[in-house]
Amino acid sequence: MAISNEIRRAGPYAGDGSQTVFTFGFKVFESDDIAVYESDEDGKDALIDSALYSVSLNKDQDNSPGGTVTLSEPLAMGVNLSIISEMDYTQPMVLTNRGGFYPETLNNSADRSTIQIQQL
Repeated sequence: MAISNEIRRAGPYAGDGSQTVFTFGFKVFESDDIAVYESDEDGKDALIDSALYSVSLNKDQDNSPGGTVTLSEPLAMGVNLSIISEMDYTQPMVLTNRGGFYPETLNNSADRSTIQIQQL
């Protein structure tokens, strides 16, 4: 799949004291490939501990990239939330001499490199 979105961030979402579900629309491979930040009225940013939210990815990241972040507590009024791409800068693809040819493996590797470049 081609990476169709150059923006690797969702938000900022303004807290209203009741909303707990926030969406993002960029491709990720695993739920650990994102980070969630909150910023207060003074503009101070803080990483939200991953124990305080869960991530649901859309099943088909190629045709419907993104997913949702669900906070365990509503986002307070006056606080903004941003979801950003935070994929590790690694290359996990391994090609062997005696394996099958799987174009999906090469496409995912190219997507991964593009995502890493966009993060920079």
